[in-house]
Amino acid sequence: PDTGSVLDTVLPDTVSVDLVSRTGKPLGLELVLTKDLFAGDAQLFVRFVKNAEETRGEFGVKIPW
Repeated sequence: PDTGSVLDTVLPDTVSVDLVSRTGKPLGLELVLTKDLFAGDAQLFVRFVKNAEETRGEFGVKIPW
């Protein structure tokens, strides 16, 4: 339930952690935080990836088409 607190706006709706590489091997760490917008019609995301080959961060907006 929405309590209207600051934490409701700051905390992500979904947290996902996968310990796999791009080929599916368990070599690295992938952390994805998502936040629903407009009653679920759009979604913000932040993704952090660390594996043997690279370390990167990504962010964006998912909008159904």
